[in-house]
Amino acid sequence: MRDRFDSWRRSNSLKTEADWASWLDVRKRDDLAAVTGHRAKGTLFDQAKREWLRAYANAENGHSGGRYKEIATALTDAGYPTTVTDLKNAKRAKPSPIDWPAEGNADIQAFMRVAGSIFVT
Repeated sequence: MRDRFDSWRRSNSLKTEADWASWLDVRKRDDLAAVTGHRAKGTLFDQAKREWLRAYANAENGHSGGRYKEIATALTDAGYPTTVTDLKNAKRAKPSPIDWPAEGNADIQAFMRVAGSIFVT
């Protein structure tokens, strides 16, 4: 744990609540990677968003898929910047072994509620 913190601290500092949240995000991400063997780029939120976009683009979990421009515009308008290219990339992505709604922080759960309420079908 100390080695992970020292590694994170080389390019970060622990002075504000945002710094603390960043450290907790890195710690949770590393813990999940150790358990699942799945390591991905970005914050936990970035990974969860990409996974939701992947599920949507592949018409999984009751989503209809398609309508990329409409989806990208609606998510961006809701405060989650998304491009058509993000959805096209998500279509080709491999599924994550992580159960994001269960593992997610408040930001991830808020995104899941917003995205799910807008695009259930």
